Amino acid sequence: MSQFVIVGYGGHAYIVCDILKANNKKIHGYFEQSEKEKNPFNLKYLGKETQKGSSDLFLQNEWFVAFDNNHFRKFITQKLLHRNIGMPASIFHPSCQIGEGVPIGTGSLIGSGTIINILSNIGDSAIINTHATIGYECQLSDYVHIATGAVLANNVSIGERSFVGANAVIKEGIKIGNEVRIGAGSVIIQDVEDGSTIVGNPGRVISLK
Repeated sequence: MSQFVIVGYGGHAYIVCDILKANNKKIHGYFEQSEKEKNPFNLKYLGKETQKGSSDLFLQNEWFVAFDNNHFRKFITQKLLHRNIGMPASIFHPSCQIGEGVPIGTGSLIGSGTIINILSNIGDSAIINTHATIGYECQLSDYVHIATGAVLANNVSIGERSFVGANAVIKEGIKIGNEVRIGAGSVIIQDVEDGSTIVGNPGRVISLK
C-alpha cells in the first residue's frame, strides 16, 4: 500500500485526505509550521518540511502539497522540487471522469464528481474541485484552481495561477489570462486579461493588478 506525506493541514488538506482514503492510500503524516490542534484524520505531525531529515520522508513516501492558494502552492512546491526529492503525486477521486487524451501534470488534484472531457490538458499542481466540469479541448495551465461546481465550456484556456470560483460558468472558446480571479457564480462571456478580478453575470472587471 502506498503511503503519502502531505504538506499543509488546513481545510483543503481535508479534501486531499478524503481522496487518499477513498483510494485506500495510507497517510504517513503531515508537515506544518506547528502541530495543529484540529486533526480530524488523526495524522502524525512530522514537523516543518524544511527541517533536518525531512528529505528522507519525502523520498521514502509519495508526497502532495495541500494548499489551495495558488501562489503559496507554487512557492512551496518549487522550494521542494529544488531539493531533488522527486515529483509530487497527482491524486484522483474514484468518482471523477476523465476522457481520453487528457494529460494531467504532477501534483494535481481531481476532486469527486469532476468531469474532464476529451483532449483537454491539465497543468502541474492544478486543483479541479468537487463536481467541476471541464469541456473538451480546454487548456489549464500550472497552479490553477477550478472551484466546486464551476463549468468550463469547450476550448476554454486558463492561465497560470488563475482561480475560477464556485459555480462560475465560462463560455466556449474564452481565454482567461494569468493570475485572474473569477468570483463565485460569475458568467464569463469575454476574454479576461492578466491580473483581473471579475465578478457577476455577465462578468465585469472590478480590479486589475
